[in-house]
Amino acid sequence: MLYSAGNKLNIVIGEDFNLLGFDPRGVNSSTPQAICFLDPKQRKEQFTGTAWNLDYQAGEMFTSAENRARACSETMGDLGAYINTPQTAADSALSPQRI
Repeated sequence: MLYSAGNKLNIVIGEDFNLLGFDPRGVNSSTPQAICFLDPKQRKEQFTGTAWNLDYQAGEMFTSAENRARACSETMGDLGAYINTPQTAADSALSPQRI
């Protein structure tokens, strides 16, 4: 949101605040893109369906999340190992940009 509307938001909130956003590796403008699914149809199938009931389906939720992460890892190959939270934090510390 800040990438596309940061200037407008800055007008609304004023100059007394700094706006901070992240564009992690593989997302939005960074390359290579993190692509976890072979096509948009496969992605949609993974994220649609019945809502989870945490009280009764926590194990299924965990397994589903593990399977999604595995799919990303398999699809991204060696590059997937570098799309993670520690790398995002390191990238942000090294290359701050002002909009």
